[in-house]
Amino acid sequence: MGKRKKRTKTKKPQSKPISQKPKRPSLSQEINTIIQMSHQREARLLTLGRLIFFSTETGDAWILDPDQGRARCLSLDGEKQPVTINENAVDSIFDWDSEYRIKGSLFTVLEYSGSVRTILGYPTRQLEEAIRQRGV
Repeated sequence: MGKRKKRTKTKKPQSKPISQKPKRPSLSQEINTIIQMSHQREARLLTLGRLIFFSTETGDAWILDPDQGRARCLSLDGEKQPVTINENAVDSIFDWDSEYRIKGSLFTVLEYSGSVRTILGYPTRQLEEAIRQRGV
């Protein structure tokens, strides 16, 4: 009698996942990332569309809209600040509460409540470069 051949199972072709475009970070994700960086006392600068986010080694984090000169503090000395986000809004996605100015190493915040603060030690040179690259 001859040897029986072992029956081999044929593998079904595996379907490959349809490639998808990498997801663009959402506004909420970028805000959470920059706040986390500020809590870790890590200086970072991120951009998303027209917006610029930055964190500092002192635990501060901000979001800037250079087109309108608006600013919003997201974290102050490592403490998260309240902010309302409406990602579906066409014009204003934040409850912007201030405007900002950069002059040399000075970062000045003009709050809509009327108070003015000038802060030293922020990455003003890098912020100005990011703004220039955006063509504002």
